[in-house]
Amino acid sequence: MTLLLSMDVEASGPAPMHGDMISFAAVIIEEGLSRFFDSGNMRPESEHYWPEAYAAIGMTREEHLAAPYSIRQRILDFADWLEGMREPRRRFVMVSDNPGFDFQWMNFELLNHTNQQLLGHSARRIGDVWSGLRKKPLETATWKRYRITPHDHTPLNDAMGNAEAWLEMWRQHG
Repeated sequence: MTLLLSMDVEASGPAPMHGDMISFAAVIIEEGLSRFFDSGNMRPESEHYWPEAYAAIGMTREEHLAAPYSIRQRILDFADWLEGMREPRRRFVMVSDNPGFDFQWMNFELLNHTNQQLLGHSARRIGDVWSGLRKKPLETATWKRYRITPHDHTPLNDAMGNAEAWLEMWRQHG
């Protein structure tokens, strides 16, 4: 059995080792969308960051430094949350608007703090699934109209909106 997780990450750089994860969220893609994890803002672990990354999400370095949680604490909390949903033969599959970004951060931090690849080895890009369902390989963005929750670079809002869109995609084409 597969459990789909809509996930979103915000970070202070383009890739691990070039910034720090600021926050992340996961929403189980199922009717009701009632099971979710929100990391809240986490303090940076390194001195590396890109000012334009902060500008893109409306945050300052000073706000990031003052965040209430450590990355390690929230990654371990997330691992416990996932473990609470684990059943025999259940695997998790991450779904994201941009898994090239989000998955690299989640995989890096989970490996760094738990020594496990709890999300497996791959993720699904919503736009690619959408274009496949519609048999239109270049139509990779119109699915975004099915988001109900505004996309505002707050991970829980972005993950929730993407989960809403995924459910509507499956209602129409599943």
